[in-house]
Amino acid sequence: MSHGLFGLAVALLGGVLVGLVNYILTAVVLRRKASLYATFSVVRQLLHIGYLVALYLLAPYTPWDRLYLLIGGVLGMTVSMVVFTARLVRLSDRLKKQSEGTEGSAPSGQPEQTANTRETAGEPSDTDSGKGEDPNG
Repeated sequence: MSHGLFGLAVALLGGVLVGLVNYILTAVVLRRKASLYATFSVVRQLLHIGYLVALYLLAPYTPWDRLYLLIGGVLGMTVSMVVFTARLVRLSDRLKKQSEGTEGSAPSGQPEQTANTRETAGEPSDTDSGKGEDPNG
């Protein structure tokens, strides 16, 4: 029995390693181009499925039972996915707050245009819509 538990522990560590690789790759994608996050989830799923298929196909060549390997792999990937997803959510929130902080300010050297600055520049403001004036006179 303890022999099978050792195989379970090895597969669990492998599952955590797959989760760590997914976390690192996803964090890089979030930092570089967050719009690719949804597309990148396909790559993450392929890594998960590939690990499980590798465990299934390589199990006969190991001294451990296939069932212990698969259970360990699934547990390792699931537990690490929960932990690393929480970290990714915090990273995503932090990146979003940073981008919101830089979006609101005008580029240096260019003042933000308001209704008053548009009027002085000769452009009609939003309040000068012409409503209320009689077109006939």
